[in-house]
Amino acid sequence: MRFPASQSATLPGGEAGFSPAGIRSFLRGVSGLRSGPFRGEVQNMLERFGADINKSLLAKRKRLEMYTKASLKTSNQKLENVWKIQQEQRQKLNQEYSQQFLTLFQQWDMDMQKAEEQEEKLAVSIMLSFVAL
Repeated sequence: MRFPASQSATLPGGEAGFSPAGIRSFLRGVSGLRSGPFRGEVQNMLERFGADINKSLLAKRKRLEMYTKASLKTSNQKLENVWKIQQEQRQKLNQEYSQQFLTLFQQWDMDMQKAEEQEEKLAVSIMLSFVAL
């Protein structure tokens, strides 16, 4: 007996799996084999088949969880690395800006002192020219 396409599924890794509804449908289809001389054999075979499917699905679920955790860990590490690099770049840019501002401020302060000196010399010169008159 084959499962209808709607009752089969593709599991991670491209392997075919079966939905619970598909398994129930299969079991209903072979219910005639449950009675008669092969009843015990068929029942055991179906139980082993169900157990094998459950083991396979559990193993695949664990692998998927493991791959997902590894992927998240890698993504987090990459994000942390990017954040750290950006933080270092911001700090370097801030230091460069601060140094440029300090240099500019010092130059402005020296220019102000020279302007004040020139202003004083001009004031003295004007006073001397008035005194000489």
